[in-house]
Amino acid sequence: MRIFYAKDKYWIDRWDQFIINNKCGSHLILSNWLESYEIYGFDYEIIICLENEQIIGGFGAVIAKVAFFKFYIISYGPVISKGNEDKLNSILEFAEQSARKRNCCYMEVAIPFNLDFIDNQHLIERKTDSVLFRDVSLGNKFKYIYSSNGLNWIDLTHGDLEVFLMGLATKARRNIRASERKELICKKITNYEEVRQVYKLFEENAVRGNYSIRDWKSFGISLQKMINKNKAIILGAYKDNNLKGAILLIESGKYYTFIMGGTKKENPDVRAGQFLQLQAIKLSIQNRFDGYNISLGGSKGVIDFKNEFNPQVISFENSKYHWIIKPMYFNFFLIVEKYMKPHKKMISKTLAFLMNKK
Repeated sequence: MRIFYAKDKYWIDRWDQFIINNKCGSHLILSNWLESYEIYGFDYEIIICLENEQIIGGFGAVIAKVAFFKFYIISYGPVISKGNEDKLNSILEFAEQSARKRNCCYMEVAIPFNLDFIDNQHLIERKTDSVLFRDVSLGNKFKYIYSSNGLNWIDLTHGDLEVFLMGLATKARRNIRASERKELICKKITNYEEVRQVYKLFEENAVRGNYSIRDWKSFGISLQKMINKNKAIILGAYKDNNLKGAILLIESGKYYTFIMGGTKKENPDVRAGQFLQLQAIKLSIQNRFDGYNISLGGSKGVIDFKNEFNPQVISFENSKYHWIIKPMYFNFFLIVEKYMKPHKKMISKTLAFLMNKK
């Protein structure tokens, strides 16, 4: 077994393919997603665990920098292939060593552990505790990089759209059927200018819904790279050649994850939201995926909308851990953070602006 830093294109491309094809993979550790944090002045690295020239695991870490504080954040993983769970401890040891070499004061992981009562191939079975877990604390304390809390899973193992639809509540099925009668046309959006216009719709919906998404300047380039590499898909709903709504999906772990979406608010409602999610499910079945992650979270209205599709919430419980490597530095950061927190959005925008000027 060999653990090493993936620095050249050959190994990074192989890592991305591993994350896309391995059922425990996540979009949060694809190279382009990690790379998107560079605009804030952050760094990232990808570490691979190799056995018999095959990738069996690894992780992607963001090295976040705030003033003279540095944090080593593994927002999903380490990831390990089935049957190699006993290698997890070695990978975690390598991660801790790397965090120390980077002079970080803090490190955290978010491992998608499979609890005994959950049967899902996209989670890691926790066969044994890592030795490192003796010296760590449960949960995470660095809230500036998103890490997954679980899956909002729509089971598609049956591979049949009608079976899926018949499993929904009558009202939900009626709403979805109604969306198919609105003469909407689904189109994959790949052109840069069209992607830019769609993202404006995402931003407008975020403002209207009082939630935040990354702005185009900080995420647009990385998003376009993922689209060009067929890792990300934007589906648009059109009527009479006019865009009515769109959703962004990213493939990893042999399934799609719904990242964000937006619809135009019109009367009468063409139900573009239901139509687009149905297209995502159709595409998942077409690709023979065993499920679709419609994603957790959102406002009450968004959660109610997602629940129309009868997803199962699979929470990653007891999966987030953190190491305080330099207690004095980290405790000082916690004091500083109290004054930073009300200005989090402004600070992120300022960092992105300054990095664009370089």
